[in-house]
Amino acid sequence: MLLDQLKPSGAGRIINVASSAQTKQWDIEQLSQQQRKFSSMDAYKEAKTAVLMMTYYMAKQVSDMKVTVNALHPGVIYTPQSSRTAPAFAKPLLKLFMKSPEQGAETSVHLASSPDLTNVTGTYFVGKQPTKTVTVSYDTVLQKKLYEQSLQWTGLS
Repeated sequence: MLLDQLKPSGAGRIINVASSAQTKQWDIEQLSQQQRKFSSMDAYKEAKTAVLMMTYYMAKQVSDMKVTVNALHPGVIYTPQSSRTAPAFAKPLLKLFMKSPEQGAETSVHLASSPDLTNVTGTYFVGKQPTKTVTVSYDTVLQKKLYEQSLQWTGLS
């Protein structure tokens, strides 16, 4: 649906926020299995790997539209929400080791506005630098399966 809005413009940039936390194994059939043991960190890694897979898949789909699709890791950001689970004594220390929201937004703004990236697509950035992701994220068969399953999950197929 977003592409329908970008096509008439003759250019556009889709920027996905991913993470350096990625899963090395990705099985689409396991995603919907209720009986497996739930781990919030595993779910997070799987979701962020899925974001990367969709970034790479969509970049290929829009290659003739002058639309770019890239992803980034913003870093670990200090917000009241991110510090909520930390012990009170540790909260001031978190600010020393975590980025501010403004610092975390730098790569997103760079991807959205840099003239140097006008034709860069299907790339993952950390700190404004192109970076490789886990091997499974580049699997074109899994990317297509995820795309097709996403259409079913969202009722668009």
